[in-house]
Amino acid sequence: MPFGDFSDRKFRKQSLNDKVSNLIKRVRELSFREHPQDMSNVYDDIIGNSFISPLDPTVVDPSAPTFTGVAIGAKGWTFGGVVHNVAGILSGVMQAGFNLLGQFVWGGGVGTLDANGMSIEVETTYADERAIKFVEGSTIRSAVYGDGGSGINFASLTVNPVTGEESDVLVKAFAASGEVADARLEAEVQFGLKNILRVSNTDTYVNYNAADVDTIIRGSGADIATFDAGTKVQANEKGMIINNGGTGTPIATEGFFQWNTTTKRMTMYDAQRDRSLSSIGWTPSALPLIYDPSAALTTAYSLAANGGTLVIPMKVTGHMLLQGVTVRNTDTGTARSWRWHLYEQYLNNGNSGENTLTRIESGSGNDSFTPAGAASNRTLNGTGAPTYLAPGVYWLAIQNVHATSTFGLASTAVGSSAFAPNSAQVKTLTVPLGSTLDLVAATWTKLVDIYAVRMNGRVFGQTTAF
Repeated sequence: MPFGDFSDRKFRKQSLNDKVSNLIKRVRELSFREHPQDMSNVYDDIIGNSFISPLDPTVVDPSAPTFTGVAIGAKGWTFGGVVHNVAGILSGVMQAGFNLLGQFVWGGGVGTLDANGMSIEVETTYADERAIKFVEGSTIRSAVYGDGGSGINFASLTVNPVTGEESDVLVKAFAASGEVADARLEAEVQFGLKNILRVSNTDTYVNYNAADVDTIIRGSGADIATFDAGTKVQANEKGMIINNGGTGTPIATEGFFQWNTTTKRMTMYDAQRDRSLSSIGWTPSALPLIYDPSAALTTAYSLAANGGTLVIPMKVTGHMLLQGVTVRNTDTGTARSWRWHLYEQYLNNGNSGENTLTRIESGSGNDSFTPAGAASNRTLNGTGAPTYLAPGVYWLAIQNVHATSTFGLASTAVGSSAFAPNSAQVKTLTVPLGSTLDLVAATWTKLVDIYAVRMNGRVFGQTTAF
C-alpha cells in the first residue's frame, strides 16, 4: 500500500491505537525521505533500494566524480570495473568497499581481500605505505614489503632494529609424527636455479648480477669482499668455489681459506702465513708403497697362467695424471699376455664394507707379446688416459691373462724376512677382472718381496708419460 493511502480494508479494521501508531510510522518514513541526513528519530527497519549519505547534498550520485560520502545499495555502483554494494567514496574515488561476492577493497583500491586471499598492488619503489606492518605505537617492528617495475621484482621480510633487543627471522615447518617437515628457500628462473641465498652488507639490491645462473650461495658487499677479493663465493650442485682472483695476497684472518687461481692451490691463513692445503705440481711416477730403488729386480715371480693376479699398494705422493703402467718381465721366450687394473678404497671408515674396492682405471686392452730372448720392460697405457689421481694409496692389480703361459714379474727378496712388512698379495682370479675387487676373500696369499711395477704420469702439459 503506498504512503498516504489509508483506504484499504485492513487499515479500516485496525483499532484507533493501531491506526495512530501506523500513521506515526509512515510520517516518520516520509520525514526520512525528505531529510535523509537526520536519522536520530528513526528506530525501525529501513527498507529500500539504496541508502546514500552525501557530504554535499547537491551531489547525490555516488558515481559522480565530485561525490564524497557513503553509499549502500543492493544494486551497487561500479568502481574500477567491479560492482560494490557498500562504498566509502572521496571525490569520486572509492576508498573502501564491499560487494555481494565477498570482496573487500581498501586503500583506494590498493588492497583486496576475498576468497582467493589478500592482494596488495605494488609500487615502483620500496615503500612503507604498501607493507604489512607489525607495529608498537608509531614504531614499525617488522614488516613485509614489496615493489616492482624498477627492473626487479622485489619482496622483503624485514625485522627492524630495536634498542636492547636482538632481531630474528624464523621460518618453521612442523609435521605430524611419521610425516616429513621441510623448510625451503628457493629461487627459480624458468627451469634454472638462481640466487637461492644471497648475503649482502648493504641495502642495495640493484647490484644483482643476471649472469649468475645456477648460483645457490652468492655473497657481495664490502665485508665479504675482504675475504674473496671482490670475486665470488659460490656453491652449486657441482661443488663450492672460493676465489681470491689470483692475487696471491694472504687473507689476514686466521682460519680463512681460499683458492688461488695463479698457483692453482687451496690455502689457509694460520695467523702468520698463507699455508697450502693442497699438493704442488704433478707427480711424474708412483712406485709401490714398499720399494727400494737399489733393488736388483732380477728374480722372477711367476704369476699363474689364466688369472694369476698380484695386487700391490701404490703410493701417489701428489696430484697425478696417470698415463699408464710399466712392469719388468723376466721371460725370454714364448708368448705372454698381461693387463693391469687400478682400484680405490672409497669408504675409508674402517668398517668391514671396505673389503671390496672400486676400479677407477684399467689398461687399454691386453699387452700380448713374445719375448725376444731377454727380460724387458712392458708398458700399457690406460683406457681413459690421462686419469687424474689425488694423493693417496691405490691398489694396482697385475693379471696374467695368457691361457697357458706364466708371467715372470721381476722382483727382489727383502734383506730380512723376520721384520718385513707385507708388500703385496696374490690370487688366481677370473679373466678379466671386474669393476670391483674383494681383497679380503679367502685364498689371498700375502707377500713380502719388492716388485718391478711403476705407474707413469704426465707432466709439463705433455700428452705422453714423463
